[in-house]
Amino acid sequence: MKRLGGIWSRLLSFENLLLAYRKARRGKRSRPGVAEFGLDSERELIALQRELDAGEYQPGVYRLFTIYDRKPHVIAAAPSRDRVVHHAVMNVIEPVLDRTFISDSYACRLGKGVHAAVDRYQAWSQSYRYVLKMDVQHYFPSIDHELLKTKLRRRIKDRHTIDLLDRIIDGSPVVDSDPNYFPGDDLFTSLERRRGIPIGNLTSQFFANFTWTISITSLSKLWISGRISDMWTIWLSSTTTREDLRKFAPQFALGWNAIGCGFIPTRRM
Repeated sequence: MKRLGGIWSRLLSFENLLLAYRKARRGKRSRPGVAEFGLDSERELIALQRELDAGEYQPGVYRLFTIYDRKPHVIAAAPSRDRVVHHAVMNVIEPVLDRTFISDSYACRLGKGVHAAVDRYQAWSQSYRYVLKMDVQHYFPSIDHELLKTKLRRRIKDRHTIDLLDRIIDGSPVVDSDPNYFPGDDLFTSLERRRGIPIGNLTSQFFANFTWTISITSLSKLWISGRISDMWTIWLSSTTTREDLRKFAPQFALGWNAIGCGFIPTRRM
């Protein structure tokens, strides 16, 4: 597809910022930061518009807290005005770039979700004898900033939009996590390259889906793939041989290693 360009004026328009504000406040009106922004939303949006246009916008400080859903997750809550910016960006770029994602990626996408994934997987189970389930290890904390920026530049050519996306990525809070090492890394690689995007951001959900596009839906006539959240499933027909799997597994793993991610090594077919 052609790179996305000429979108800055649409992103910056007051109509888009107002729509973004209405989306960002949905279900959160009683929260102090949202309520304060809403006291004089027009003035706040005009000030935000001027900052963005002048290139002076800087993301604020995240509020970090931990939730426990089977395992602990550190959630990062962005300030209200930053959430408005996130929605403003997504209003413009997501409808176009979402069409480049694999069709069987179901997390945080319009018309997808868990129920659609379950329906799809139940249909596949009638045709495929085996399924291999794999979980990406620490997916959000593992996403490499430089690789993500490079991928975004392959799809977006508007320099103002790219600069804003860079600021959002660079503004990610630093969350302690165990470093992952891959072929070609040395001892200091994890210190030299920033990794990790905040769980809880609208933009992070998009970046996570965007990064998954390194994979293709149809890997061969012998298997198909589907994804929801940080879980992959590979569906294999009864004609799949050990030799097929030996050829496929290293190729699949290297593709994920190339973007700084690895799989939890405990999954079986």
